[in-house]
Amino acid sequence: MSVDSKKQSNPFSTGGGGVNFETRVQASFAIALLTQSCVPCLPQTMRPKELKFQNKYDGSNTDDFVLVASDKFGNRSKLYAQIKHEITISDSIGSDEKSSIFSDVIRSAWEDFQSDSFNRNNDAIALITGPLPKLDIANTLPLLEWARYSSSASDFIKKSKTQGFTSVAKLNKLEALRKQLGHANGGQAITDDELWEFLRVFYLVSFDLDAKHSVVAHLLCSLIQCHSDESPELIFSKVITCVQDYNQNAGTLTLENTPHEVRDLFHVNSKVNFEMDFLKLQERGLLIYEGISNKIQGFHVSRDDYLLKISEAYDTSDFVFVTGSRGSGKSSIVKDFISSKNKGVPVFYLRAEDLNRTHLNEPYRVCRRLFYLS
Repeated sequence: MSVDSKKQSNPFSTGGGGVNFETRVQASFAIALLTQSCVPCLPQTMRPKELKFQNKYDGSNTDDFVLVASDKFGNRSKLYAQIKHEITISDSIGSDEKSSIFSDVIRSAWEDFQSDSFNRNNDAIALITGPLPKLDIANTLPLLEWARYSSSASDFIKKSKTQGFTSVAKLNKLEALRKQLGHANGGQAITDDELWEFLRVFYLVSFDLDAKHSVVAHLLCSLIQCHSDESPELIFSKVITCVQDYNQNAGTLTLENTPHEVRDLFHVNSKVNFEMDFLKLQERGLLIYEGISNKIQGFHVSRDDYLLKISEAYDTSDFVFVTGSRGSGKSSIVKDFISSKNKGVPVFYLRAEDLNRTHLNEPYRVCRRLFYLS
């Protein structure tokens, strides 16, 4: 073999796999914009309005795209997204290429998190990758979820360090994230509050769009079918081409400036009118939620021990029952627990009398009637 022969490289990298993966991820969010569907990492009531590509010129450090969304009440949210097909989540800072990439991602995310334009109550930051390693699925993702489902930094730190609830591997990942954030913070250690507040808005999202028989791609095609009569595979490829043009020109994609040959392929109103029913039930539940008091004379008493027990039960069971004597504060402690979940998952409330039926099927029929009576 000649000494001048090229060294064998990863065909995914040399064949442009990373760029193709990035474009397909961006296209999936463009489809959400064109169909006015909800997007990962933002509340389900939010609908995309703008998709900004390579947005560093506008002050964003997490800049593969920034998605701007709003709900029917005019509330706004932004999703800052960085796309990396492969990444190593560790405490290493620049020791190898993958670790250096993760360090750069965290630094950019921290700078956006600290900026005046970032709303910590409504905005989110996402690192979107290909299939995640098993260790990160088992150890990193639970930490991020615990942060979102915790009522305070002390609640999060307690469950993260409680023997039996956590593990050494999870603690190592937590310390790796803390070290990376300290490095991003100019070498200054961050507080528990800063760690918790960052992790609760930081998402690690896995898309399998690098595979020919991608599950995500099939789901996107199913979504397209609800909004178009054309071939979903053909439409997906046209959206990818459209995104490539906007991406290379640091463009901003909206419904209004989408090329006609792409926009006219979609019917914004889905053939399935589920959203209106969903929102009606959610609005009715909000009235019940707001009627529950978790304060005494204007003061809120933190009950982290009970919240931790509920969190443990919630993570291991499909059904969780909170019991206690009348007036002991069952409703208020449940309100504390789910108050941090409203952003990430839809939460519905039913009064006890709604479930006072002789058969389990009856409450479901009640729910269907509530869609139309609310």
